Amino acid sequence: MQRSEPAGRFDVVVAALAGLAAVVLVMGTLAVEQIRVTHEIQLWAPSRAQVGDRAPFRARVFADLDAPQGPRLVTSTTTVGLYADDEAWDQEGLGDAELDVAAFDTLEGSALTERGSTRVLAIVREGQVLATAERAIAVSDVVTERLPIRARLGDALQVLSLARPPAVMEAAPDLDVAVEGGVCVPERSCRLVFLRGAHLIVPRLFECVGLDVGATDVGTELVTVSVVVHGSEARCELGLDPLEITTVLQVPVGLATPFLEAEHEDDVIRVHGEPPIGRDEMFLDVFVGERWVGAHTMQRDARLELRLDDVGSGLVRLQARADLDSSERAYQLALLARHPRLPAAVETAALRTRFGEGAATWSSERRRWAMLELEADLVDVEAPTSGLARDEARLASLRTTMRSICAGGVLLGVIAILVMVMRRGLASAKEAREVLLEAGDETADDARARWRSWLTVTGFVAAIGLAILLGAAFLVARPLFMG
Repeated sequence: MQRSEPAGRFDVVVAALAGLAAVVLVMGTLAVEQIRVTHEIQLWAPSRAQVGDRAPFRARVFADLDAPQGPRLVTSTTTVGLYADDEAWDQEGLGDAELDVAAFDTLEGSALTERGSTRVLAIVREGQVLATAERAIAVSDVVTERLPIRARLGDALQVLSLARPPAVMEAAPDLDVAVEGGVCVPERSCRLVFLRGAHLIVPRLFECVGLDVGATDVGTELVTVSVVVHGSEARCELGLDPLEITTVLQVPVGLATPFLEAEHEDDVIRVHGEPPIGRDEMFLDVFVGERWVGAHTMQRDARLELRLDDVGSGLVRLQARADLDSSERAYQLALLARHPRLPAAVETAALRTRFGEGAATWSSERRRWAMLELEADLVDVEAPTSGLARDEARLASLRTTMRSICAGGVLLGVIAILVMVMRRGLASAKEAREVLLEAGDETADDARARWRSWLTVTGFVAAIGLAILLGAAFLVARPLFMG
């Protein structure tokens, strides 16, 4: 009697390969379990855009999310692209726009919008993808939905208030006042603009507290008074010359608010900005019509040129804020700007779109008043989109997949090993019985002996299989309990 050596070697090779594959799968699963999401990107992007616009993007990337001292801002390579629903996410970022590093670790850039784009995807990578963020965008030929507007917030003594007693209402019922920029920033030149309507009155400020009064410019419908605010509150007695009527004016004061100046010349809007005291940066958002078309970080005493070829012509709003996460304290300028190549009808069309058909016949002073009314409120900039939850969900899905593959691989490996051990054990038991038969033991090969041999081999194989499965389960489950 001879054993089949080739068959025995084949069993050993198959079992060894199966065991090695199972070990590799377990090690791979353990490696995936150790992966953590270490980066987060917060993405600011418009929710709607017009075909042909350059959609602005702003982002901040945080690293070391699990660090005891908290996450830190980094300037990792970040690309942003616009995709349609049926387009696959490009892991390599081919064709995407790479964001530039602006001041104070803020990333900014833009990409040309195309018809059919429905998603904005941002990817942070340093050799490998570290973080992603996605948000929806609606790209259309014309954007008609109004920008979200919010009222300014402030203490009772820091908001614009003009007392209108009966005597004022009777003598000057159309009297109103607005502030250029929406608020007066302390220690900065501020213009109070009075709408006097058909009444030839000249507002006069006196007995002021918290502000100095400068020059007065009297127009046909508007009267502009230059002032400089000192401190957190400012109010004056307001006289209406030549009438012998006085009232009280409370001037709005913007604490911790940036300051802006803008000048439109030819095809350029020149912007000068100053962050609030104690800050070295501010964030400027540019809106044309009802679209967000620009995002810029400006440092102290910074000057910026906005080309109308890039932002477009029409009703332009420049809104500066000190806090990237809120538009609560912001300074806003509104103006009509058109490229020299375009006809004056562009400005008229912008006015009609925003204020109705009657705006087409407005005088230059009435147009200015309309801009001041817009500056009284603020554009409510949309909150950023974080990709952290999405990245963690994708990592969890990868872990689940690896666990499933590992479990299947380990099971197959264990089955292969157990089949090999079972076959060799039964073959060895048979050889032992044959040896006993040759030695004269007639009971060595009866049914009872064969059953006893089978039970012994099966119990041994079951014990080996159980031990392997328990060990594999422990290795796979250990990271789950250790976090």
